[in-house]
Amino acid sequence: SLRELRLGRNALGDEGAAALAPALETNRTLGCLVLWGNRIGPAGACALAVSVGLNGASARHAPSLYGREGGSGLEVLDLGENELTAAAADAFKAALGVNCRLHTLGLASCQLGAEG
Repeated sequence: SLRELRLGRNALGDEGAAALAPALETNRTLGCLVLWGNRIGPAGACALAVSVGLNGASARHAPSLYGREGGSGLEVLDLGENELTAAAADAFKAALGVNCRLHTLGLASCQLGAEG
């Protein structure tokens, strides 16, 4: 099963991020998703954030997989060098409130500024 997916610099944009988002909601094997430099904006980032929150919330209630309580789930998400806004940062803040598995959220060079 796929544990790591690196799609950096593929110009996925909001549409591509939104297409990936539903798969993150229930996936238990993907631990690392790298999407840096994909021209993902607020809409795509918010779709990913909602899915990250659902991924963590459902992982807590999933049956034990791989000998770990609650299964696995996404632990690393790198969105560096994308066009994120304060709205996207707020969406990830909410997602992290319910997802205790995600331990690394990469937002380098996202131009978030003080509001983000």
